[in-house]
Amino acid sequence: MRIARRPKSSPRDRRAGRAGRRWVVALLSLALGLLIGRQSAPAPVPDPLAPPEAPVECPTVTSATVTSTAGLCPCPPPPRSARLRPTVARVRSPLPPPRSPAPRGDPTLEVVQYLRAEASRFGACAPPAGDALHLHLELTVRPDGSMESVRIANLDPVPPAIASCVEQEARRLSPPPFSSAVAEVFALTLVL
Repeated sequence: MRIARRPKSSPRDRRAGRAGRRWVVALLSLALGLLIGRQSAPAPVPDPLAPPEAPVECPTVTSATVTSTAGLCPCPPPPRSARLRPTVARVRSPLPPPRSPAPRGDPTLEVVQYLRAEASRFGACAPPAGDALHLHLELTVRPDGSMESVRIANLDPVPPAIASCVEQEARRLSPPPFSSAVAEVFALTLVL
């Protein structure tokens, strides 16, 4: 049986290990010395030859004084006047909701109902034969009920004759006025 031997370390390696241990011992000794030195320090003794300290003179306090120098001066606090009493926050009850007329429903509801009822007008613009034609219209109506603009929003192009007929019929519409500050856009889908 063969026994493995530990390789010999060089003297340089041994010195490096000792130096590391020396630093640890030196730091621990320093910390211990500081700790012991603090506890054994003598208490400061007042100098008997020094003149006695003069008492601090505080300024006279009047009722007009509203600032405090308590953090700056070891003077007694100024007397509290009746005006400087701490105030207590009052808890107010929530305000009732304002009394206003009940909101009417959608102000444009009558316009929507009118456009649905008048959609049959566009039947005159239907192509004479062939497949059904789907048209997506965007009608911009002013609050006074007049038609501001008509736009056909189809992705596929619409024959020019049908487009002009639909635009003329849309401009002839006269929806009821509604309460609003700006013109509203209404979308209408037609199958011709």
